[in-house]
Amino acid sequence: MSGIAAIIHFDGQPVGQRDIAPMTAAMDYRGPDGIVHWTGGGAALGACMMHTTAESREAPQPWRNEDESLVLVLDGYFQNHEDLRGELLQRGARLRNRSDAELLLRAYETWGPDCTARIEGEFAFIIWDARARRLVCARDHQGLRPLFYCRKGSRLLLASDFAALRAGSDAPFAPNMDVLTQLVANQPCWREETVWREVGRVLPAHHLTFAASGGEITSRGARYWALPAPYSIRYASDGEYAEHYLAVLTSSVRKASRSDGTAAFEVSGGLDSSAVFAVADRLAGRGDLPAPHMQGYALSGPPGSDADETAFRHDVSAFVGRPIHETALFTPEMAWFMEGGREAVDIPYFPNAAMTVGMYRAMANDNCRIAVNGLGGDEWLNGRVTLLRECLAHRDWALAYKSLAAVRARWGRRRAAQAFIKAGLRPLLGRPLANLARRLRSDALLGQPPETPWLLPAARTRLVASWKEYEASMAQQQSGEGRFRTLTHPMTIMMVEHASRLRAQCGIEGRHPLFSREFITFSAATPEATRLRGAQQKFTHRIALAGLLPEPVLTRTSKAEFGCVLETQLPAINRLLGHGGAPDTDRLIDPAGLQDLLTVAQSHRVDQSWKWPIWSSIAYMALISDWGKDLAGFE
Repeated sequence: MSGIAAIIHFDGQPVGQRDIAPMTAAMDYRGPDGIVHWTGGGAALGACMMHTTAESREAPQPWRNEDESLVLVLDGYFQNHEDLRGELLQRGARLRNRSDAELLLRAYETWGPDCTARIEGEFAFIIWDARARRLVCARDHQGLRPLFYCRKGSRLLLASDFAALRAGSDAPFAPNMDVLTQLVANQPCWREETVWREVGRVLPAHHLTFAASGGEITSRGARYWALPAPYSIRYASDGEYAEHYLAVLTSSVRKASRSDGTAAFEVSGGLDSSAVFAVADRLAGRGDLPAPHMQGYALSGPPGSDADETAFRHDVSAFVGRPIHETALFTPEMAWFMEGGREAVDIPYFPNAAMTVGMYRAMANDNCRIAVNGLGGDEWLNGRVTLLRECLAHRDWALAYKSLAAVRARWGRRRAAQAFIKAGLRPLLGRPLANLARRLRSDALLGQPPETPWLLPAARTRLVASWKEYEASMAQQQSGEGRFRTLTHPMTIMMVEHASRLRAQCGIEGRHPLFSREFITFSAATPEATRLRGAQQKFTHRIALAGLLPEPVLTRTSKAEFGCVLETQLPAINRLLGHGGAPDTDRLIDPAGLQDLLTVAQSHRVDQSWKWPIWSSIAYMALISDWGKDLAGFE
């Protein structure tokens, strides 16, 4: 997981090594293979390099064209590099090596900023175009590689981490109270905004162009990729969907596994990561895995707890015939979280992210550099209850009948008839009224203080305003509102940003086949009824993986719950709140309400979601003050 940074003075003032070096030094853990800078013409770019493919070593970054009028830094890899190479060669491009950086450079020369529409993979990049005096940057379709920016006057900073931006800035950042309110309420609706007012994120599936105008920096952004139309892939049988699905899954796993070292695979024993592992094993067996070796790794939850997946994992290991190395959940003291947040200039990691540290360290100790995971399965393999309305709207009578038959087999004829009317006909015939009713219910819900009693009234008012704006933006989407919400969910984007940084700190780069553009495109284009059938989620996935996974995993309906990692922090949180908490909390949090929430969280083990607003509140307190600076002694 490389790190990239840039400083641009659009007024032409010089930028030197002393300016860019502190930014890359702040994220030097991203550069085990070296940190290099380039400066020229009021611009400076920095690359903290971590090579995971043989091709990437052929283009030392910052990478430049022949006359240095174009300079770029790239974090990531392209999954369609073979197709992109062929298209560029057909257009007469002269490729100096096999690297993705060279492909990006020539693609920009050929198509300009629109080149992003032709690139698939996991990436963030920055291109300084000296001739046009503009900077172009972009992130992949799902935001799997982070990229943030900060501008002030004629000065622009970009970097993979907040800490790098802060190191290059001449003033402290101010907390973004709207984002922090949403975070503490566990109701995210931010987009470009981050936890800092001065810092914006480059949105997934967007490219941004910065230039100077009238002494100020102007920006122009554009979405370069959108979801396909719902129901644009349609077959006559479940078997056809499963066949196409398995081909897409296999392709995505293969492309995500490209490495010149051992590819590590995260295998929880769940349906998604186990499928990725099994498909990779089959690819390796036929000599088609683009990595010399593969190894499985897993987290070992406390025996008998909701986080214990040992039995399922052993089934997968025995069935595939490969060992899976297990590591205990990483549950550090509170001081570890606070110190990490201060160093990252961010909220502390969530405990269910931090728990993976031991596993990633074990991978790095075994000389692995990439970790292929099953993240994205819950988002893109589960179906929604809108499936009947969708089937009827597209006149897919056969699939509607199969869905109703599955409901009848599970719950009886009466339930099937009710489902047909309530979930099929009524929403279809009265959709405008249904949308109005839903909006009214949403407004009423958000307007009720009991829903977030740990927030002060002014914060709840701010939350309602943010959500109204967010809902209005969602309603404007034409490509399937539910699918678009899944693609752009704010917490998903923040969590993958955090995960990328945490892995990099352990010396590992994440790979996400179930978040690939190819995989998401297939899911978004196929009917909801291919994923949810009666009570069974991930329906097509299960059919396609028959014979590749053991029966207990293939038919599994349970899911591991890692609320236990937050429970280990509750005593420390109790003590901290007992000492009065952090100063300045009167801007957002009602201490009495937060204490009530903590009491609920300690007594309700079923709904683990109660616990996460507590951690977000602690994270907020840590962000806005020096609270917790001496927690090592306090513990």
